[in-house]
Amino acid sequence: MLVTVVDDHRFRAMGTDCHVLAVDAPAGAVEAVEAQVRADEDRWSRFLPTSELRRLAPGRTHRLTPETAELVALALDWQRRTDGRFDPRLGRHLRRLGYDRSFERVGGAPSAATDPPHADLALDGDRLTVPAGVELDLGGIAKGHGADRAVALARSLGATGACVNLGGDLRCAGDSPTGDGWWLALDHGDGAEASSLALGLAHGAVATSTTERRRWTSADGTEHHHLLDPRTGRPARTRCRAASVVAASGAAAEVLAKVVLLADPHDAARLLDQHGAAALATGHDGRLHRLGALALHVVPAADLPEHP
Repeated sequence: MLVTVVDDHRFRAMGTDCHVLAVDAPAGAVEAVEAQVRADEDRWSRFLPTSELRRLAPGRTHRLTPETAELVALALDWQRRTDGRFDPRLGRHLRRLGYDRSFERVGGAPSAATDPPHADLALDGDRLTVPAGVELDLGGIAKGHGADRAVALARSLGATGACVNLGGDLRCAGDSPTGDGWWLALDHGDGAEASSLALGLAHGAVATSTTERRRWTSADGTEHHHLLDPRTGRPARTRCRAASVVAASGAAAEVLAKVVLLADPHDAARLLDQHGAAALATGHDGRLHRLGALALHVVPAADLPEHP
């Protein structure tokens, strides 16, 4: 296939760097993708005081927009699928640990202990009942789902192929710029075996989660990271420092990347196989571990193809 145009568009949203590649897309398509990502941020951010998420006060029933109802339903479904290892009810816990603003401004607040959540969210169509004491946090699924939505929009507007990367949560579909698939260089941190590798996809998604980057120190000197264990409501003690998961959707990949860090290897492999996914996980010693039966296409990062 002859590729005539590859639009390469970068911007910052959702507190991270965003990258859109669109193949043979009509004029204005990548700008429309950016506008949708920004609209999703306006709905789902914990840090924007006017966001729809911030208006979901505990102890009340709220009517959701269709986009947010879809995401909340997806989050509750993944809570069930992962046996509670993914939990969207941890917003209050993150806030009380000091992560109540965009990450570049986090730090200095005293940390306060909070019991793990017990009351369930209840979604009935577009109506969500938030129990008292529970604050919704969609940060463990929103970027992956946003990437899914962005690729779907680009394709619906006429792009023959598209790849959207929202801060490491990546979804791709259709024709690639090189004609031999979509490629992503892995970054699991300094000294990690995975950081010398690149992962190739024909279509689907990959998401990377790590406890190494979003770390902060509270006023009492306690160090925290953003990956909480739903069983304790506190930063998790993980077996690995980073994990990249390949799955059919961005939402699935983002959720399962966090599950790989939280679960023991046997349970992580079981959940990955159950959902047709696979992971490359980096231990605290920097060594690479493969989980899940799905075969992954991995090459040295030095051989990563460049798009035209």
